[in-house]
Amino acid sequence: MLFKKISVLFMICCLVFAKANAQFNLDGATLIIQPNASVTAKGDVIVNTDLQGTGKFILNGTAVQNVNMNGHDVPNIEVNNSANINLTGNVKVSGNVSFTAGSILLGNFNLQLGNTGTVSNASNAGFFVTNGGGTLVKSALGTTAFTYPVGNTINTYNPVSITNTGTADDIAVKCFTNVYSGGLTGSTLTSKYVDASWNVNEAVAGGSNFSITPSWYVADELPGFDRTKIKLVAYNTGTGIWDTANVATGAASGANPYSFTRTGITAPGTFAVGTFTVASSPSVTSASTAS
Repeated sequence: MLFKKISVLFMICCLVFAKANAQFNLDGATLIIQPNASVTAKGDVIVNTDLQGTGKFILNGTAVQNVNMNGHDVPNIEVNNSANINLTGNVKVSGNVSFTAGSILLGNFNLQLGNTGTVSNASNAGFFVTNGGGTLVKSALGTTAFTYPVGNTINTYNPVSITNTGTADDIAVKCFTNVYSGGLTGSTLTSKYVDASWNVNEAVAGGSNFSITPSWYVADELPGFDRTKIKLVAYNTGTGIWDTANVATGAASGANPYSFTRTGITAPGTFAVGTFTVASSPSVTSASTAS
């Protein structure tokens, strides 16, 4: 009987939402997506309840789809829309987010993956775009490395992998297109850095111990950047500078994309990759002072 009920719901979705501009609106009803089953939305989505089950919710429009889950849970999402997805409300995904075509633009909203949540098939052709105040959140991040497939625009893909050997916590990440003199604000630094920065936040203050590995492409490297002499530096909100003291200098790994790892990070903040040839710098307030 349960299967028949789900089949009817699915058929209704197919009939009502067959047109590209049709809206998927679920309010005050229960939708259970059974294992190996899927529900496809081709237009905008407004949902005011958790989607239950372990099946897949497929976003398969031909124009930009606005998706507002109002903070509710979805078991699994597949992005299959080359015109991209705009979040217009927070969403939680307990299972998997898979990218077939297109990206998810977070805007001012958060997408939170559950404790066992995963992301598959992310690439520079499909990822989470942190183009506003929203973040990608991984619940209970611990000793298993998790890659946040993020970028600040649909054309800039700068994922970052994080491991937390401290107390497991909900860790949120936002990627910026540039490096700024004031961390999150100020003038744009124009040389000797990778032209991206990553803001990492924890839900509960204290107890974290991060290993952070950002990635970038040759096109992201600003003039004067030397990937054989780099540091992953954090902006110090207390001193108002990018803190380069007591931070190891090394060479990048990989080959377009490149990456660099720093371990033993016990505080969240804003991070950037820059070229440095001395152990410390008194004040990194502009790219020209990074020597």
